[in-house]
Formats: sequence, structure tokens, C-alpha cells
Amino acid sequence: MKTEEKLTGIVEALTDRGWGIINSPAGKIYIHYVIEGEEVEYSIKEEDERGIWAEVKSILKPSPQRVEVPCKIYNRCGGCNLLHIKYEHQLEYKKSLLIKNISKITNYPSEKIKIIRSNPNNYRLRAKLKGREDGKIGFIEKGKISVVEIKNCILYHPKINEFLYIWNSSENMPFVHQIDLLFNPTNNILYSHLSDKPQKMDFTKLFKNTVFSFKGEYKKISIKTEIFSYLTLPSVFFQSNIFLISELLKTVEKYLIKGERAIDLYSGVGFFIPVLQKYFKKIYAVESNRLSYKLLKENFPEVKAYRTLSSKFSFPPADLLLIDPPRSGMDQRTSHRIVKKRYERIIYISCSQKGFKKDMKILLKNGYKLKGITMLDLFPHTPYFETIALFENQ
Repeated sequence: MKTEEKLTGIVEALTDRGWGIINSPAGKIYIHYVIEGEEVEYSIKEEDERGIWAEVKSILKPSPQRVEVPCKIYNRCGGCNLLHIKYEHQLEYKKSLLIKNISKITNYPSEKIKIIRSNPNNYRLRAKLKGREDGKIGFIEKGKISVVEIKNCILYHPKINEFLYIWNSSENMPFVHQIDLLFNPTNNILYSHLSDKPQKMDFTKLFKNTVFSFKGEYKKISIKTEIFSYLTLPSVFFQSNIFLISELLKTVEKYLIKGERAIDLYSGVGFFIPVLQKYFKKIYAVESNRLSYKLLKENFPEVKAYRTLSSKFSFPPADLLLIDPPRSGMDQRTSHRIVKKRYERIIYISCSQKGFKKDMKILLKNGYKLKGITMLDLFPHTPYFETIALFENQ
């Protein structure tokens, strides 16, 4: 197929990463910013071993689920790709992905899946920005290595957007490789960690209610939830949806029963430990990141914490194993050691359907049964969402 040749087609479905699929004589065409059922005009951008990649030229017959996009850089920014779809339909799309993945390998009834929605806008407490040589900050541009400047993002809390606007509207701002931002709703302060320490420091006076830190500094932040105040940092992982932090904890708690010991794998700063402590006398927490482990120890000095990779953990006996792995899921050695231990109950938490499906197959193949599942839409306007599943050993 020739590149830049204008073609037409009907979008058959969306993939688990939000790409539209158009079936053509040459094969499947993958295309962004479309909705199933739409007739579109497109051109081919490139073809490789993964498939044929296209670009929308115009929407000939738009879906009734399409909305006007309130973002001038939507087709350049790599932050989200479902902003053109009504939020209710985003939820339907995500639920269909989850049902599809489950139904292929187990007979768990889809009507029992609980869906917890979010306010779809201004929900993110955290941001990771990249810097340009001209001092502007933003996201890596889609399909490129350049940084696209951002002054406002519909996903971010207004305090983060205020920071972005001031930084990118001001002259002679310093170059930094990366800025990590964390808004603390407890005290209404924005914390900004810069990967470099600029020689000129007077720019910090531009920002109100903002605390700056720089490479090598360690300024702790206390974020209060309904049941615990966590110490954290802008540069370490912490749950990012301001509207669903408590719901995430409550959902996990619904799957807990009293026991002696629990293991919190990929513990981070210990986000789930407060609810685990209500049900278990002893908790083992496992975290490999140096800063997260240090904060974990400060947050929960009474917990037995291990700084190690999950694949090297000894996995002692326990009544519950809670797993909240990175997007890729568990590595092969970790999953092998877990199924060999035959833990009675496992709570598995995932933000990636690919990782969840991979690890769910392993658990079901080794005698576990899916007993409960909840979908939390932690990431509106993106194809990602949080899945919390309970597995029991049969």
C-alpha cells in the first residue's frame, strides 16, 4: 500500500491500547483517534512486522459517541488517546476489554464485575514532565523523541496546570531534564522535584504554594487519606487519582478476611498496608526501589520489610498474598515461586490488561479460581484501568 494515498474504511473495533482496527485487503490497519463503527478517510504512515499503521485524514461518518476534543495538541501528545470518546462509552469499552479477557480463560459471570467510575477530568495528582533546551517542559511527542510544550492538561489537577502555565509562559526558564510534580490535597501545596539544580534559582519566586527540591534532596511529603497519612516523594510511585484513592483501599478491604500473616508484594511506600493491618497480625512487605523502601520503613516501622526483587524473595507461609506489580506483570520466576507455594488467597491488582491476562492464565492453570473482580477507572481518557481480582486456591 502506498503511503499518503487517501483510503476509506470502517472501524471494526478498538484494541486494548485504544487503536482502531480497519480490515483491508492488505491486512489489518491500526489507526488512532477513531471509534468503532465510524467511516473514516485515512492514509498509510508505515508498515512493519507488527502491522500497518495509518493516520486519520477525516471522519466521514462520525459515531454518536464522539465529542469535541478540548485539547490543541491531542494528536501530538502521548498522554491520552480516548479524549474524543464520551466518558460513558469509555467505560463500556473498558468493561468489554475486561470481559473479553476473562471469558477466554474462565467462566466467571460478567454481570458480577463491579465498575467504579471516576470524575474523568483533573484527576491526576502526579505528573512527570520532560524538558527542552529552550526551557519549556511537556511530554514526549507521540512517535518521536522531541518534547511537546504543555500549558494545560485535562487530566491534571488545576494546581499542576497552574504550574505548567506559569513555567511555559515565563521567559528564561532553566533547562531541566525532568520535573516530577505531586499535588498534596492535605495541605493544598504542590511539590516539584527537578532532576537538575539550575544555577539561577530566582525562578522559584514565580510559583505560590509550591515547594521545590532538586537532585540529591529528600523532602518528604505527608498525604492524608481516610485511614492513614503516608510519607512519600514526588519522584516515587504513589496512587495518582485524587477521586479514587479511598475507593481503591475500600475495594481491597472487601476481599480481606482475618488471618495471621499477609505478604504485600511490590509494596511501594506501603499504600495497602493500613487495610492489611486491620486483618492480619504480621505483614511482610517487599519493595526493590531504594527510596520507596526507605519511605516504607518510615511509614510502617512495625512491618517486616524486605528490599529485594520479587524474584529473589523467599516467600514465607502466609494466609494472603497481595500482588500489585508493574504494568508488565510478574516476571516468570516470581509467578513460578508463587504457584509453587500454593497460597490460599491472592489479591491481584493490575493497571494493564496485558499483564493481568498473562498472570491470570498462570494462576488459573495452577489450580486457582477467580472469586471476585472489580474495575476501577483510575485513568479516564486512556485505555488503562485498575483491575482488582481475588483468586482462591482450589
